[in-house]
Amino acid sequence: MPTAFVCNCDDAGYVLMERLRQEGYRIPEDISVVGFDNYTFLNFAYPRLTTIEVDVVEMADRAVDLLVGMMRGEDRAGSRIVVNGRFISGNSVAERKM
Repeated sequence: MPTAFVCNCDDAGYVLMERLRQEGYRIPEDISVVGFDNYTFLNFAYPRLTTIEVDVVEMADRAVDLLVGMMRGEDRAGSRIVVNGRFISGNSVAERKM
């Protein structure tokens, strides 16, 4: 079993934490969990999920620009777009032991 999971969204992180608890694992003592998107509702989960907050409007705008370019015939293969994020510390990640 891994010592940490990084999930594609906070919903997945929350569901994973619930499932791990059902299986007898302790969050974060046994397994750390990190989400992505800072879904406000999940701030009430216990433990509070550590997450990465992104500007979803900027992310959507850039995705639309990419798709429009592709529809115009622009070669966007292998494109990489970086959208800044912000680390939101919760209680779902254990301190790293050396």
